[in-house]
Amino acid sequence: MIKLENIKKDLVLSGVVSGQSVKIVNVDMIGHDAVSIFYKDAKGALGERMLFRSDEANLDLVQAGRPWGALTAAVRILNLLLKPTESGLPIFLIRLWLFILQQWNRFPTRLQQFMMP
Repeated sequence: MIKLENIKKDLVLSGVVSGQSVKIVNVDMIGHDAVSIFYKDAKGALGERMLFRSDEANLDLVQAGRPWGALTAAVRILNLLLKPTESGLPIFLIRLWLFILQQWNRFPTRLQQFMMP
């Protein structure tokens, strides 16, 4: 939740337009209980809205960051999985090998004979 007094230019807020975040372009305080904002949505379209004290509960400050933040998180997880262990092998490869061995034991014997020379 963010207070109306704390809304400033260049902040990114959610709750102004449902389902998306907007970047504040301009802010005009109108008394103590209202503020008029001009914003830019994710598509670049400009909009205007009047916000009141009752809207504060719906407003949240979105952490300013890159639009590919989710990709960065996925890369960090992948790096963690591929980080070498004491044996020198990434834990991902160790787990993959254990999974393959478990699945191999479930194959019918004839299929194993066919696949092995």
